[in-house]
This record gives sequence, structure tokens and C-alpha cells, in this order.
Amino acid sequence: METFGSEPEKEELQAIEDIEKIIEKKIPKIDLSTKSEIKGWELGYMVRDNHIVNLGLGSCGLYKLPKSIGHLKFLERLWVSGNTIKYVPDSFKNLENLRILHMRYNNLTLLPNWSGDLLKLEVVYLSHNKLNSLPESVGNLSSLKELYLNDNNIMKLPDSLKNLSNLTMLNLRNNKLMYLPEEFGQLKELQALILEDNELTKLPESFQELTNVHELSLARNNFERIPGQIWGLKSLNQLNLDGNPFPQKEQVIINQKIENILEYCRKVTPIHLFLCYDRTDYDEFKVRDMISYLERQDEIYDVRVFTDTERVKQDIVDVNLFLFLATKRSILKKSECIEQIKLCHDNNLGMIVLQAKPVTWMNLKSINVHNELRLDYLKYDFNGFLSNLYDFIQTYKREVNTFNKYIAKFERNKLLIKTYLDEIINSKEFEKYYFANYLLISDALEEMGNDSTERAIVIRKLFESFGRKR
Repeated sequence: METFGSEPEKEELQAIEDIEKIIEKKIPKIDLSTKSEIKGWELGYMVRDNHIVNLGLGSCGLYKLPKSIGHLKFLERLWVSGNTIKYVPDSFKNLENLRILHMRYNNLTLLPNWSGDLLKLEVVYLSHNKLNSLPESVGNLSSLKELYLNDNNIMKLPDSLKNLSNLTMLNLRNNKLMYLPEEFGQLKELQALILEDNELTKLPESFQELTNVHELSLARNNFERIPGQIWGLKSLNQLNLDGNPFPQKEQVIINQKIENILEYCRKVTPIHLFLCYDRTDYDEFKVRDMISYLERQDEIYDVRVFTDTERVKQDIVDVNLFLFLATKRSILKKSECIEQIKLCHDNNLGMIVLQAKPVTWMNLKSINVHNELRLDYLKYDFNGFLSNLYDFIQTYKREVNTFNKYIAKFERNKLLIKTYLDEIINSKEFEKYYFANYLLISDALEEMGNDSTERAIVIRKLFESFGRKR
């Protein structure tokens, strides 16, 4: 049975007396039976079962913590905000029962590596200090739920941060962060993330895995484009992107509904490509230059190629889009590309065929890629081809959800139909038909009205007529 109001043990009282000498004032004992905790800037301590469990030292003139602070091994809550403490003594690591720490508005410049030994910490306030970094050991704080580090000078976060598997709140406002760790997205339980007033220019790919985040602020950073990686944050109901140097188009987008912003982000977020080519074509078709160009573009993370049989299987599962350089060598049945194409089809992965002369439609049909999206490889205008290719990939990304292969299957077919229609309408044969049947087409267009079904019927009749007259 718990007892309240009893006297603490002698060595714990010694810690209180040492603090009283530093601040030159008496620290009152507060009855825990009438009050559950010390809050805010209140001065005092609480005792339970002969041990000090709560200690409030807010704004009391404390400029250092005595070594005897380590005697408070049963301390659960500590408030030392609003003082001028510059460092934490090594004995602090003995506070093995500490759950809540308020140390805001002090002069701390670093945290010792043993900070990660305080395994019961759940809530930590270290805002408004002078911290430049965090120790790797912070990743050991497996019980941590809330971490407030706003208004410091932190330039880099430790990779171990990903191990804070119970973290739900992270406030890093007003620091000097230029980037986040690559595996930041492993903070699966994170619900609120405040990153405003930093120097961020991009987010790691794993950021899109923070599916439980409902509050996100990236305001007043250095993003030149809306970071596409936020598209995966399906729980978002609060989003602040203000104060970034976005282009005018995106300045309009950030003021729209969150679901519209996320859909836009899905379309522009960088993707992984796989380039399938016959290795004997490497120099002739400037494969190295093609890969280098693509990997410099904003909406492409990387371009993967065949290295070994086992690796290629995983790569084709992981990537978002398959590019096939169709040459007279790569379409041969014995080419190593044939097996890669089969893997692409087996995994329902979207494909763009880069068709080099003299490869024909019948050649493509012989290896079952004739019904894929196609782009002419322009050997005589390589730079123009590269520009066309990136434009084509961007169009594909906006029309097709490359992150959901089931949905992508249907959206690819729609894009394929639109592409075919565009090719037909821009063909010389259709131009001849159009001028020869101008009156017929004009009358048909008059009949269309606003009903989409009526339009489809009229268009179908026009193309049937076009087909008969060819």
C-alpha cells in the first residue's frame, strides 16, 4: 500500500539540501495525497513510500545540478525549466525511474551519450536550449512517446532515431536541419511532426511510410517544390507548407484541400526505374548517358539495371516503371532481356518501350511488348530523345498510380487508349479523311451535346467510318 507524506531517505534529502544551497532558497515538500503532480514553474518535491518521486525546480535560479541529483533513483517527474543549466552531471544517469523530464529554457549545448540509459523516459522537453546535435544513444529510449526539441541549433539527427518505435510526437521547429535520416520513415507510430523553420530542401523516400501522422508542418523551409514524399501520409488532417519558395502553380495548390495536395504529390514524387537493355548495345545507344540524365531529374530516384539473376527479381518487384530499349539485338529470343520482360509482365509492372530503328511493330509483337506504351529512340537527336523520354515519364506518372499495381493496370490501359487515339488523330491518313469528310464530321460534332455516352457513340461511329474508308 502506498504511503504519502512520509519523509524521504537521508541521501535523497541530501540532494534536496544541495540544490537549496545552489538556489539559496528552501524547497517545500508538497503533500502528494492532495495533489497528483507538480506543474509549471512550481517549486517543491513530493514523496511516496519514503522516496522523492516528483521534483519541481522551475525558474528558481538553478545554474547547475549537483552530483547528488543521482541519489533520486525513484524520481519519476523532474521540472527544471527556466534556469541556466549548461550541462548534466554523469550521476543523472542513475535516475532510472524518470518518466517525464522538463528541461526547457536552459543553456544546454550537448547531451551526454549515456542519455540513452534513461530507458523509462516517456516525455522529454528540451526546447529552447543551445543543442547542436543528439547522441546516437537517443535511439535506446524505447519508451519515449513525446520529444520536444524545438528552438535549438540542431543541424543533424542521429540515424538511431528510427528506433524510437513508440514515438508519437516530435517537435523540431526552429532548428538548422538541412536533411533527415534516410530511414526516418521507420517512426511508424508518429502522429504529430513539427519541422517548420528549418533549412530542409528535400525529404527521404521513407517519409511516405509515416502513415499515422495526422499533423505535419514543413512551413518556412527551403523546399523549391512540394515534397512528393508526403503523398503516403493518408491520416493527415493538418498540413502547413507555407513560407517555402514554391513556384506559383504550387503556391496555389498548397491552399487546396489536403486530399488534393496529396494526390498532386503522388503524381510528382520521385520513382524508381528499371532499364532493360542488351549489354552489347551499351556504347552504341549511350546507355550510360541515358541513366545519368534520368537520375539527375527531380522526379526520378534512381535507374536500376541487370546485375545478377537474383538481384533483378527483387529490383523488378521494387521499382515503379520498366523501360525496355528495343533494338535489333535486344528483341532476339536468346537475349537476356526476354527473361527480364517476363519478370516485368509477371509482376504487372508498367512498361515503356524505347523503340530504335529498324525494330518494327511486328518485332515487338514477337516478344509480346507490342501493346505497351512506346517512344521512338532518336539516335540522330539523342538530347531531344532524353527530353522526350522524361516528359513521357512525367505524363505517365500523372496518369498512372505507379505505387499501386492493381490500380495502375487499369490506368495504363486508359493511357494507352488515349495515346493510340492521339496517334490516329495526328496521322496523315486521318488528316486526309478529315478534309474529305469535313461536313460529315461537323454534323456529327453538332449531335454530341453534353452527354458523355452520346459523345462516345458519335466518336465510335466516326472511327468506324474512318476504318472503312482507309
